[in-house]
Amino acid sequence: MERCVHELLEFYQREMRDREDGRKLLQRFGITSMDVIEHFKLGYCSGKALELASDRTARRYKELGLVKKAREIFTGCIVFPLTGEDCELVDLFGMRYSGECRRYFFWQDPPKGMIGMDALRAHKEILLADNPYYALQVRQLGFPNIVGLRWPEEAEARLALLSGAALERIYLVSRKHRPKVEPPLQKLGADLVIVNTHSDGNGLLAENFASVGRLTSENTVGVQLVNRNSSRLIFAAKDVRYRVDLAGMSGLRSHIRAERDERSFLDRVDLGSASARQRFAKGCAMGLLVSSLEVEAHLSEIAAVLDSLQQEENDQARQVKVLSRREEAEAEALLKETDVLETMSRVLEKHFGIVGEEANRKLALLVVASRLLPKPLGCIVRGAASSGKSSLIQSAARLLPESQVLNFSRLTSQALYFLPRTSLMHSVMVVDEYEGVSDSEYSLRTLMSSQMLSLAITVRDGGGLPTTRTVQIPARVAVLVSTTTPVNGENLSRFVELRMDTSAAQTERVLQRMANSQSTTGSGVAEVHRIQNANQLLKPCRVTIPYAEKLSFGNASVLARRQFGHVIGLVAAHAALYQEQRRTEKQEGGTLLVEAKPEDYQVVYSLVQHMVDIVEETLSPAAVELLTTLHKDGGSAYTIKQIMPLMGWSYSKTYRSLGELVNIRLAVPDQHTNGVQRVYEVAPYTALDAGLLGLPAPGEV
Repeated sequence: MERCVHELLEFYQREMRDREDGRKLLQRFGITSMDVIEHFKLGYCSGKALELASDRTARRYKELGLVKKAREIFTGCIVFPLTGEDCELVDLFGMRYSGECRRYFFWQDPPKGMIGMDALRAHKEILLADNPYYALQVRQLGFPNIVGLRWPEEAEARLALLSGAALERIYLVSRKHRPKVEPPLQKLGADLVIVNTHSDGNGLLAENFASVGRLTSENTVGVQLVNRNSSRLIFAAKDVRYRVDLAGMSGLRSHIRAERDERSFLDRVDLGSASARQRFAKGCAMGLLVSSLEVEAHLSEIAAVLDSLQQEENDQARQVKVLSRREEAEAEALLKETDVLETMSRVLEKHFGIVGEEANRKLALLVVASRLLPKPLGCIVRGAASSGKSSLIQSAARLLPESQVLNFSRLTSQALYFLPRTSLMHSVMVVDEYEGVSDSEYSLRTLMSSQMLSLAITVRDGGGLPTTRTVQIPARVAVLVSTTTPVNGENLSRFVELRMDTSAAQTERVLQRMANSQSTTGSGVAEVHRIQNANQLLKPCRVTIPYAEKLSFGNASVLARRQFGHVIGLVAAHAALYQEQRRTEKQEGGTLLVEAKPEDYQVVYSLVQHMVDIVEETLSPAAVELLTTLHKDGGSAYTIKQIMPLMGWSYSKTYRSLGELVNIRLAVPDQHTNGVQRVYEVAPYTALDAGLLGLPAPGEV
């Protein structure tokens, strides 16, 4: 059949789906089920196809007899595609009402094909209706094995098609034309059963078919996965094969080649998008001479299969290891040891080569442990190239089971919103370089502040009007990032900042370790597995800190504003890591409640000095001098013009030094617009020689 006829039928089928006129006409025939439309691939001719056709196509319609007197011959009709023995389109047939009478319209002369020929391939017992009206009614009653004639006189001419199917039984649905239809059918040699065709005025009655063997499900086969390897999936649907390229696949977006006989169609398609599936189906329908509605249905099934396969792979990648009794007992014993954190820190040094850096090792491990909390911490490790910053965070994450770790090299702006829904729950995200999250800084800040990502996207399902869909991802994830560059102050408020030791003594330790490095021994591997198993046994929890109000920072607002939350979070993370040794109880809903002990604060207090040192390491000598001078002066707010004579500096030096204080929130500018003199409020600050910035000693707690 010519391509323009397939395109015309395609247009009619879309008119049936998109316009109410065709469905209202079907309702006059007593048909209200969309399944009937899909089963027979019905279309509706509104007469618009000729208006939209090019001059060349319109002429071809006229030559083929589809247009007469400047009007489509099926205008106002329900259009049936008729197929031959190989289920190829061979003819079209129309049916509509003229007043109260049903009228039928034909295209080919002599007519060809039958209605619902697919059933002959799938079933050995069929129902044969002697007219399209009965065929629609029988299908609506739930019989998939229905085949229809256009009118009774066709029975003799269609014997060849029926005999080729080797039928075992035929249920004849006929009333007044039965004497014309029955004799030819008896020649087929199949059992012939006559079905009662009494009706209620609106359609055939279900009790008429009580003697008919009802199929529990259709035997027709949809899309099947027939071959699978590492680079390609092959699906088959009737005589069409779809080859899905896995090598370049991103999500559900892939190259798909559709093949039918000698024809093929190749394009890239996002199977997760209804509009993209529709575009592919249109191109495929023209290239392969098939129904685009069928192709769309095939692609939807393929998308469901691919989504299921990807989910299985994600589940396998994040599958929780089932511990043996021995492994569980060893892990529980580790969690009950006096110093779990020290044990883990020694493993990082002994088996992963993180020599020195004792404070950084323990702080990184506490950030990793914060994944168990309702509001996990983040960690940014800064250092020069080859200082071991990436090794530190990677090694800390390797002490967790694989199911709790997400490793990324780069995150795009919306990547986090389309992760599997539970992948950010009580897990650790590791990104080797901060530049890798530059596009998703806002998402990370939101994630760490509200523990929820929410994205409103516009979708156009089925080619209809666009609608807004909300994607929400719950998040309880600890983020570990390394960088060689300064970090935005807005982000530093959410991350514990660590600096790698670049001293000559540390370099000597690293070189000595490299010289003596050996592969991890069997006992070392066993020790790492023991820690991984112990981390798997740890449960998400809430931590209460009875002495939290005593952890005041006096006038040191740089910590009060930026690091107080870090200190509290580290204390809670330490308590969560030692939950087997702390007083615990189950809250309503099954949440584990852990009470922190003074010992948790004592460990964190010993590490806070390292965090505080970073504040002054961040500043240049000029910025430290400026900060000291401003505090001695005693003012609360200054402009640059006021600072210049106070320091005896030029404008550029004053501006640069003041900018350093702004970056770490030691000076806060007002929000005036450009062109207005800016005023900088100076935050209270306690120097290092006054103690750990106002923190009470563990003995006081």
